[in-house]
Amino acid sequence: MCGLTGFLIHPNSMPERPVDSIVRESAKSLTHRGPDAIGIWCGENNSIAMGHRRLSIIDLSETGGQPIHSTCGRYVMVFNGEIYNFLELRKQLSAEGVEFDGHSDTKVLIESVSKWGIEKTIKKTIGMFAIAVWDKKIKRYIYVGIGLVRSHCTMAGIKVFLCLHLSSKLSKLGLTSSQS
Repeated sequence: MCGLTGFLIHPNSMPERPVDSIVRESAKSLTHRGPDAIGIWCGENNSIAMGHRRLSIIDLSETGGQPIHSTCGRYVMVFNGEIYNFLELRKQLSAEGVEFDGHSDTKVLIESVSKWGIEKTIKKTIGMFAIAVWDKKIKRYIYVGIGLVRSHCTMAGIKVFLCLHLSSKLSKLGLTSSQS
């Protein structure tokens, strides 16, 4: 399984360190969850950041890398888990005119969110997974976990909205954990 991390940061609580270095360090602490690749994304004004450690299973190419952006550019997502019916979803999306540049279940999931919205996507999706999606248009974060444990951390006004598999290395970032 992959490793995910992400932050929503209140504008009045910007950290002393650059946000990209915080999310990169947090993602690096999850190397044991995904040794194949690391990816980070920082949004507008560094008020949101996502990090991902990849364990490549379905699509070994770079097109399955994360954080992943929807083709329309509206959504950014990190994902961990397995979508059992992603080939069926891909077929449905293709029939509706969606084109794919790779074979990953991650791309199917982000394009499902883009085409159908989060609620319909979740209803159609069969699997065990956690996703965090940032909607750039309405500036809203969405988290869905099906069958996976989620943990939250806080740090001086910064809310870590997603941190699966807490590591002692997070304490080096000044994070404290609380289960919810």
